[in-house]
Amino acid sequence: MPVKDNSAISLMWLSVTSVALGLMLHFSCVVLIGSGLATDAYFASQSIPMFISALLSGALVNNLMPAVAGLDGVRGQAFVQATLFQITLPLLILFGALAFSAQWWMPVIFTGLAINDQLSTNLAQIFCASAVAQVLLAIGVAGHCANKKFVFVEVVQMLTTLVALGLVSPIINNFGIIGFAWLLFARSVVSLLVINYHFITARRTTVNDLTIKLWKKTSQVISISSIYKTGSIIDRVLGSFCQPGVLTSLGIGQQLATASLSVSERVLARPLLVNAGKCLASSNGSELLVMYYKQLRTLSLVVGCIFCITIPITFFVLRGGKIFDVIDLNVFGRTDLILLIIWTIIPAAAGQLSSGLMYAIGDISSINRLAMVSFILSSIFKVFGFLYIGAYAIVGGIFLYQCLNWFFLHKVAVRTLHRSTNQSIGN
Repeated sequence: MPVKDNSAISLMWLSVTSVALGLMLHFSCVVLIGSGLATDAYFASQSIPMFISALLSGALVNNLMPAVAGLDGVRGQAFVQATLFQITLPLLILFGALAFSAQWWMPVIFTGLAINDQLSTNLAQIFCASAVAQVLLAIGVAGHCANKKFVFVEVVQMLTTLVALGLVSPIINNFGIIGFAWLLFARSVVSLLVINYHFITARRTTVNDLTIKLWKKTSQVISISSIYKTGSIIDRVLGSFCQPGVLTSLGIGQQLATASLSVSERVLARPLLVNAGKCLASSNGSELLVMYYKQLRTLSLVVGCIFCITIPITFFVLRGGKIFDVIDLNVFGRTDLILLIIWTIIPAAAGQLSSGLMYAIGDISSINRLAMVSFILSSIFKVFGFLYIGAYAIVGGIFLYQCLNWFFLHKVAVRTLHRSTNQSIGN
């Protein structure tokens, strides 16, 4: 039976351990192969498949989780099961077409990157297969988290990552970066089968009313967010015009940021999103505000930890990129870019909490409008700034987007909850 979470501390340590192992897995590829054209091809090839995967996963999870949290066990399981079955075929068609056409869109999008076309095409096709598994896995994770089975999810993902870590060195030595990409795909498939088994084998119940609402909300999110979430693609396209290794550094920095944000999502945003659905169902907006501010205070402690970690690493970089003359940080390319990207985690994590409130409230249109404004302003900064300060403009644009997005979402979410609380008191 899946283990139910009863301790925020144990969840935090499990999440941190799982994410740290995942980072070790990804960084081992760069360490064993070295930052250069091959790793640039790796990060460029995953851009489009992973963008679409993250777009679909984010829209589905943010709408599915609060909906499942308000249902009883049997109906909630049937809802997740129906979602999995209905989306599988469209995913296979979408990413199958993307994989087939990779040989044409890769050279067009990344014109500034001098990479082997066959290598980049093969990698892109593998990442398309991984993207299908990632979306289906995200749906299962959302279903378990809605029932507060956080620990079960973390343990499964941690164990699969440990197995992959044990295999990474012999696979890269024998099959190179292509073998590493297949290893990541296998890890996603195993996690998918274990986590989704509970829902796949559940008793079927008619939930057409719920799935219709889910797809309607999801399509609303995707229709707009498909534009403003292309920021990561813009970053990598601009990075492809820099010297070899810069695109790898940007990719590593974004992976660090994504990994850190996944921890904040699991420890702070997901519990808030689950509780938000229940508080709003009982018209208890004031309690939800208290929880929201509590999570923001917890986030401020995390900011202090990031500061304490990045300062000594910066010192080692200034010494020449070596830690105790043993670990050469220069293997990761432009370490200064990686450290700067880490600081974008702070406003991004705060934005997760604010957007979670907005999803729970149901004000998806405001999320899209505010994010679009932030995206346009930050993209203008990136493109024009790139002409003068190069790759630093990319990082500055990322930070600008996250700051603006959090500020706008925070103001709107708090104002909406205050208004609903005052109305309930008036009634």
